Amino acid sequence: MNSMREKKNTALFKLLYSLLLNVGILVFYLIVYSLNYEMADDAGYADWIANGCYDFHFISYLYCAFVGFIQNIIYPLNAYVLVFLFLSLCAFTAITVVFTDKFNAVVATFFTLFITSFFAVSHYEQISFTRMPALLTVAGFLCIIHYVNKDKYRLGVCVGAAFVLIGSLIRFMIFEASLVMVCFYVVGKSLSEYFAIEKGTRKIKELFLVIFEKRRLIIAISLVALCFGINISENFIVKQNDGLSYYCEYTAARSAVWDYPIPDYEQCKEEYDKIGIDANDIEMLRQGYLDDKGAFSLEKLKEIKSIQQNYNSQNKSYIGILKNMIVDEIGGMRALADKGIALFAFGIIFLSFIILMKKRNYFIPLFLGISVFGFYYYLWFSSKVPYRAVYVLLLAATVYLLYSFSITEFKCIFSRLYFKYRKVNLAVLLLLAIPLFLVGNYLSNKSNVYFDCFRVSQDQMDLQKYIDDNKDKKLELSRTVSLPKGVDSIIYVSRESVTENSIYFNCTYGKLPYYMQEVKNFGTDNLYSYLLEDGVYFVDDSPNPQTDMMKTYLEKYYGSGNNISVQKTDVVGEYYIYKFSLQ
Repeated sequence: MNSMREKKNTALFKLLYSLLLNVGILVFYLIVYSLNYEMADDAGYADWIANGCYDFHFISYLYCAFVGFIQNIIYPLNAYVLVFLFLSLCAFTAITVVFTDKFNAVVATFFTLFITSFFAVSHYEQISFTRMPALLTVAGFLCIIHYVNKDKYRLGVCVGAAFVLIGSLIRFMIFEASLVMVCFYVVGKSLSEYFAIEKGTRKIKELFLVIFEKRRLIIAISLVALCFGINISENFIVKQNDGLSYYCEYTAARSAVWDYPIPDYEQCKEEYDKIGIDANDIEMLRQGYLDDKGAFSLEKLKEIKSIQQNYNSQNKSYIGILKNMIVDEIGGMRALADKGIALFAFGIIFLSFIILMKKRNYFIPLFLGISVFGFYYYLWFSSKVPYRAVYVLLLAATVYLLYSFSITEFKCIFSRLYFKYRKVNLAVLLLLAIPLFLVGNYLSNKSNVYFDCFRVSQDQMDLQKYIDDNKDKKLELSRTVSLPKGVDSIIYVSRESVTENSIYFNCTYGKLPYYMQEVKNFGTDNLYSYLLEDGVYFVDDSPNPQTDMMKTYLEKYYGSGNNISVQKTDVVGEYYIYKFSLQ
């Protein structure tokens, strides 16, 4: 009885200590730095969920409905943001609990401060729907790996499974990448354990028994089946809705083209001419003006993708890609760019592992290194290497490597030094933790790039006033124009429409039923042809003018052979108001 009570007290201490440590780190970030969105997408998601739109497909409907339920309770507080902060705190705390359980409080503190110094900026300073699932799935898989073979395993495994499931609901593609990473880690770890067995007693059967251990296999298959089952079910339901089905199909085609380098008109002139695309159309595409009733129907996007693939495949060299990848990543580390900082963190742990650990443990960094390199090369080959795509790779590799450290597996010289000066080593580790956290935090914050939608200029406020004072005018805002959000802090969200007589040209979500309804409420089903109607105006941004491009496009697709005149009707700060008219 006393033994069980002591274990419970120990477990409670580990949980409370881990929670207090991570709460302290969260408070530090909230006090020192300003919270913001990583991308405009996140700002849009928060607004849509607050207004009852849960089916924009990039995030699971189930998760959005859950956040929406909370939003209805706590409005005007921003549930999208607060839930993300809460989940981040829970995930970092779970990682610390695992470290505390495997090592001790001092080592766990050092490891936690190391991880948060390089990665917490993506959770406590930014709200990102692409990085949040990376943290959740990595923390979840770590909990499962740690607790699956313990006697009292159910709670730890269930917590880990919940993290993984929530992560898959937020961004399924990140879950898939995280799943691959943990599989590589398990294989590397199993090989290390296999080669730790004396040569004469090793049997290849034992290796497979370790990798495919019954309890581990049942949990893994059940969890993966659940995540894939929910994803497949939601996709099936989406296909039954014509509006959502078209939006998803068009978005997939848009993403396949728009997210990758688009060849210039001169580079593929013959191919573009065959499908009726000119240089101005290419510029419209690059700027995100996707008119599916004009230049960019679903079929036309697929034809452009084919041209794009043929051109890019002819201009790729496997060796050249490898060279560019290495040069760019080294440059990123030198310039303290976001990917470079995360790669630097992984590199520190990788080299420390190689130096300290016995050679039979090298399978772990080897397999993690292969998976990171393989993903990196694939992304470079596809010409798309955003930080949010590689974040899960570097976070997973760093966390799993830290977890794989073991004093008993230290090389003899380091093992003797550790046990001989154990208290001194732990004290030094603790003393180094704070300056390491501050330095890593400074570097991570310096490389941080985010979408600041709350910094409002006087011109933006003047434009909003102009729109409010001219209710008789319908104003279509170019993609470089932005208006105040209606709230001055990310902690709050507004359910009120910014204005009734203005609308943005939406690129990524331009075919979303929720946005299409806004377009209809604006008075049309086609924002491009509507620009030629009486009382409809185009608002352009003078530092980034797009009026000439729009005029050329309208003449080609909606001019019916007529020229279009452009008249500047008003000037509001740096914003110009134009009227397009058929001559």
